[in-house]
This record gives sequence, structure tokens and C-alpha cells, in this order.
Amino acid sequence: MCLEDVSLKKLTGQSSTYRRSRYPSRNGVDGDLHSMIITNSETNPYWWVDLGGAFSVHHVEIWNRPAAGHRFRQADIMVGPTLSKMTACTYYIGPARSGELLILKCSKPTIGRIVKIALRGKEYLQFMEAKVFAYGKTCLEKPKPKPSHSSLNVTTHSPK
Repeated sequence: MCLEDVSLKKLTGQSSTYRRSRYPSRNGVDGDLHSMIITNSETNPYWWVDLGGAFSVHHVEIWNRPAAGHRFRQADIMVGPTLSKMTACTYYIGPARSGELLILKCSKPTIGRIVKIALRGKEYLQFMEAKVFAYGKTCLEKPKPKPSHSSLNVTTHSPK
């Protein structure tokens, strides 16, 4: 078995949408690093993706936006069969840097159909792209999107 992105162009949702339609949840898995998701400034904002079936999730990659990247902090990454039945995958204390690629590894492979990214406290949740890597069935080689900005910081975080 190998790891593959199982979230590309899957069904998504978020707690709210900043400016109603310019930053919808689907932008988070559209494969385009020129689009982004943004929620309103609210308490515990979240975004989720439905993988379309149960997968053993290994890690989540988050392409942080090139400006105001510090807003991505105190993030819970959760996996479960439904939005109301989630298990912790990992926690990222942050804050992230603008333009940073975060690789957030689960404390152990976590099985579920829904992956949810939620911030603690009052903030905007915003990022360019999220990818969920799980032990896949096909493991076809797919090219990664190239960042649209000149400098990209990559940080890998593992739970302690």
C-alpha cells in the first residue's frame, strides 16, 4: 500500500463563507493554488471534506495563504465517519507562516470518511489548498500543484 491524495475535488463544507461566495469551501480541494477558502471571523471556525468512503488517513497537507498566514494556529485535524463523530488526528499549535506548506501527520492512521480542520478561538479560517493523504487503493502517480508564490516554506509536524 502507498499514500495518495484522496480529497481532490470531493464534497466540502465550512462553518461560514467570507464575502458569501468568493471564498467557498470547494476552493480547498480544487487543485488551484490561486483560490482559497475563508470563513468569517467567528468562534471555532471549521472546514471539512467528505472523502466519499472510509480511508485510513495518514496526514493532511495545508497550503497556507501567502498573506496573514499567522491566522492559521491552534488547529485540530479530526477524522470520522460523520461530522458529529470525530476522532483527533493531530493538533497544530502554530502560528503558521505566510506561504507555508504544513504537513500535519496523524498520531496514528485514523479511519474515517470526513476530515475536519477547525481552529480554536475566534479567528478567520483561511488556506489555499488542503490535501488528505491516506493509504490508497490505486496509488497512481499524480503531480503536485506548483505554488503560485516564489518562496514556499515547508514544515512537517508530528504529534508529540
